[in-house]
Amino acid sequence: MALAVVLRRNTGGAVEYNLQANTVSIKYDRSALIVPLPGATDPRLIDLGQFKVSISIEGIVPVTGHSLVSATSPSKENLEDVLIGSGWFNQTIFIDVPRDPIATTPTRDRYTVKIINCHFEMKGAAEDRWNFSLTAVGFRSATAV
Repeated sequence: MALAVVLRRNTGGAVEYNLQANTVSIKYDRSALIVPLPGATDPRLIDLGQFKVSISIEGIVPVTGHSLVSATSPSKENLEDVLIGSGWFNQTIFIDVPRDPIATTPTRDRYTVKIINCHFEMKGAAEDRWNFSLTAVGFRSATAV
């Protein structure tokens, strides 16, 4: 069963794209600074209490013209055009991830992120679809949707 992950350009807008993800990974990193001091044996640790969230999404997108392509379910070419052509790499976007995907009305966690990497791969036995991997960094928004 694929997870429905939603990419949005702004909070009030309609759903931009529904991605069918096989894997969603959410990782929290604490951003402590380690500063070496001249002549000291132990460096100084400066902890500002900040966290960064990294989200990795892996899934499948069909090729253009496939029956699974729709206005909100992109093909590989559509997703590539949005990321590169529309400048989503340079914009803050929102990713909605389901908390409980099997619930009748699933609650989603919203993350405010910038996309830092997107990778597409086609395998020989599946010429009608592309595997994709998308990585973003940012923070978890206070509200669930």
